[in-house]
Amino acid sequence: MFRRLTVVLGAVALVLAACGTIRIEPGTVPPAGAAEDDGPVADEDAGGVATNEDTPPTAEAADGVSLTAPGGSVDGVRITGQPAVYDGPPWGVQPEHALVTFDTYPLAGTLHHPGIRIYRVSDLLAMGEPLPSIPTRLQTLLDQQPALESISEPIDLLPIQNAAQLLAAQMAYIRGEHVRGVRMVTHYAQAYIPATNHDTFYTFQGITTDGLYYISAILPVSNPALPPTTPDLTNWLAEPVEETFAAYVEETQAMLNAADPASFTPALADLDAMMTSIRVDGLPDAPPATPATPATATYTSEAYGFAFDYPGEWALSEGPNAVNVTGETMQVTVMYRLAGDAWPGGSGGLPAGELVDTDATSVMGVPMRVQHLMRDGLPRVALYTVADPTAQSSDSLEVFVRADALGDADSWLTPDDLTTLADIVRSFRRTN
Repeated sequence: MFRRLTVVLGAVALVLAACGTIRIEPGTVPPAGAAEDDGPVADEDAGGVATNEDTPPTAEAADGVSLTAPGGSVDGVRITGQPAVYDGPPWGVQPEHALVTFDTYPLAGTLHHPGIRIYRVSDLLAMGEPLPSIPTRLQTLLDQQPALESISEPIDLLPIQNAAQLLAAQMAYIRGEHVRGVRMVTHYAQAYIPATNHDTFYTFQGITTDGLYYISAILPVSNPALPPTTPDLTNWLAEPVEETFAAYVEETQAMLNAADPASFTPALADLDAMMTSIRVDGLPDAPPATPATPATATYTSEAYGFAFDYPGEWALSEGPNAVNVTGETMQVTVMYRLAGDAWPGGSGGLPAGELVDTDATSVMGVPMRVQHLMRDGLPRVALYTVADPTAQSSDSLEVFVRADALGDADSWLTPDDLTTLADIVRSFRRTN
């Protein structure tokens, strides 16, 4: 298995009738292809427009968002409103936004789908961290414009990636009439894996000049200097990867920085021209967002006067004096009675294994014993039972809690399962 990288989330996320002027900020590289006779050309002094005579750019617009695609291999622009996602892992949560996609793109079957996302800055600021910090950090970077090679932390990327940035090349500040930002060629992964034409992409992270909209592009690119796909890593992984990968990154970044910007597909000048042509006066309507699932849900028994909390995304089913709450990997059964009553049936027998006392606790003032049914050294079932039934008065409320691992006969309760179970048990409380 590959050595895993630690992903630092949040620190590490149209169209004009002609392309906008590309202005080169101090300390940046010229737009890709500016010196080529047969490529896109931008004349800063004359306010020139980056175009390609062989494949005329095509302008597209929808509900306040406009941009000019290079034409030819990148064409067929579609602009749609996307609903907000409030629930899920950090790399899935994002506010309502516009998504730009393409009917025609020169690379197919790549890890990343080509697209441009446009967010309201105010919406990002209203989300939970780390999203509010991202436009703030980018605005500061664009205002101060330090040398990009001097920046020690990766520039934020939206949507947040479930991976870490491993390299960044061809970095430059670029600016159009209505937008400014940073572009680069980059590679993200969840392990120390070399960059390839399958997973390398161009990104632009920018903000409109009025400060109202955040623009993020993820556009796959290829270069002859990179392998088409991940090679056999047997020999690579035989060495201490952490010690060798830094040298690999330095060498690969230097190689990509030395590459002719026109040698990339699509050409970096074409992508720069498209990004700097963007104008945003509003976003298209988006479908309504799915309501966020509460972090916790509560089960309450009015008749017996108690309640407990469980994960909000879990399913609940109820029977006489019993309730099941079920997640992806574990089902928790809660049965309850007054001490003088019989327990309801239906908890099921125990599978083969050794029942081991592991802890003691108290639930709503009643002492409980905690037991795990162990097999092959792993907990298959967890039980919370009244420690001394004879000590309870006839009107005392007693609960019995059982947790079963879901899956096949070899499934077991993971440490996360047991932590969740303990949280559920601790949440029990009387309501009368």
